[in-house]
Amino acid sequence: MKNRIALAIVVASSLATAPLAAQRMGSSGRPVSIIFSGGATVPTGSFSDYHDLGIHGDVSVLLNLFGAGVRLRPEFTYGRFSVKEIRTAVGGAGSSGGAYGGGEASTLLSALGNIELPLASGLYLLAGVGVAGVSSDVTASTTSLSETTLAYNGGAGLRFRLGGVSGFIEGRLANLAIDKGKALFKDVTTVPVTFGLVF
Repeated sequence: MKNRIALAIVVASSLATAPLAAQRMGSSGRPVSIIFSGGATVPTGSFSDYHDLGIHGDVSVLLNLFGAGVRLRPEFTYGRFSVKEIRTAVGGAGSSGGAYGGGEASTLLSALGNIELPLASGLYLLAGVGVAGVSSDVTASTTSLSETTLAYNGGAGLRFRLGGVSGFIEGRLANLAIDKGKALFKDVTTVPVTFGLVF
């Protein structure tokens, strides 16, 4: 009888701790996972005055290196924004073109160090900081903008199972500052909306 009670306690303890262990290890059940993701990026603020809805693609690694389920997530992201058709100051009064300076798109290439904080039922918070390279022709002259600057972001997501892998949806607020006078927009503030797969 005592052996059965002891066995029942062991089984119950295993079942109780299994979800916590899975949460600590990440949705793939491994200490190291690879993430491929992408989606739409909504420009906001002065950046939205000159740009349409953008797209982004990301590759990141999910590492469970800390206690309490906190995860490290290094990430590389490429983003591209089409420039709105506006009348240019460069071409003279009455002229029109795809952008100030004649460009057709602005691009972002960033490397971020993010931290994930798991909550309940697959929900998690995300925040990080890093560097981003910005290229754009949306300037007041014929000289294009090419700059590397500090970038930071924060948001939340929901992770769920998709057969043998895990999926997630996520929203963030991302920002990076541009040196005053180099571009017609004073900063780059965007809202990336992302769908991804965790392997």
